[in-house]
Amino acid sequence: MSKKVYQIYKNLFYKHGDKAASVKARTYQQQDLRFKHLFECAEIVSSDSILDVGSGLGNLLSFIRRRKLKSKYMGIDFLDEFIKISKNKYQNDKNSNFLKFNILKQKIKKKYDWVILSGTFNDKYKHSNKDMMKIIFKMFASCKKGIIFNSLSKNVDYEDKKLFYSHPDKVFNYCLKNLSKYVILKTDYQLKKGVIPFEYTICVKKRNEN
Repeated sequence: MSKKVYQIYKNLFYKHGDKAASVKARTYQQQDLRFKHLFECAEIVSSDSILDVGSGLGNLLSFIRRRKLKSKYMGIDFLDEFIKISKNKYQNDKNSNFLKFNILKQKIKKKYDWVILSGTFNDKYKHSNKDMMKIIFKMFASCKKGIIFNSLSKNVDYEDKKLFYSHPDKVFNYCLKNLSKYVILKTDYQLKKGVIPFEYTICVKKRNEN
């Protein structure tokens, strides 16, 4: 990620601390809704291991545990502060760990059943699109069963100039051409009442689970 993005999150953390605003989420409820739609794309069970790319404050782990999943979980993020607070919050969760990690520069040495990413593609900088494709490719190379991620959609009536939006159809076709023929594109959910869907979720599987 760019130094600009790194500084943005560092500043947000020092301003808001352990709150949804530190990871650019409106509320924890909205963040949970995102997680819900991620998990609707695949049948994830307790025996599955999970890698959370851009784990932030570790809220995906909390969501996983509330769903009664005992999955082994690894959260990675590039910000020291996020890793430190997450390790402290979940120190009693023996099936979890957090690691400072730059996915663009470092190699994922271990394979996980599912590699999940939520919100990490929303930041706009010079190489946003190129890095998105690079990360998706790297995620798929590191999974056993599949990957799930979301992004802001270009199919909206308004774009925030500070955020990155991608074309769902182009990303879908990239995954279909370069990763797997088992791809799910989910564009039918609202994160805010009265507002058209401004986000989409994609799941790419190694093979059909059914």
